[in-house]
Amino acid sequence: MTRPRRPDAWFVRVRRGAKVNITPCARQGWAVTIAYVLFSMALTPVILPPEPVRVAAWLILFLAATALFLVVAWRTSSPAADDGKAD
Repeated sequence: MTRPRRPDAWFVRVRRGAKVNITPCARQGWAVTIAYVLFSMALTPVILPPEPVRVAAWLILFLAATALFLVVAWRTSSPAADDGKAD
């Protein structure tokens, strides 16, 4: 497993060309990831039966949760110790 540069990082970032992989490396990172997945799964009944208002509500909640997850993952991440590239 790749180690982060900062010891308090929840996620580790590894750049490969234009692509960035962010992987949980601490308990807090795994907890945030699992909470995001469970919340996303819990949203599924919102769109049943599929009506335009329910689909719109699901889409708004899902996009908000995804944006929040990405912000938390990026803000609490650190480049990999063996990455060699500066951010």
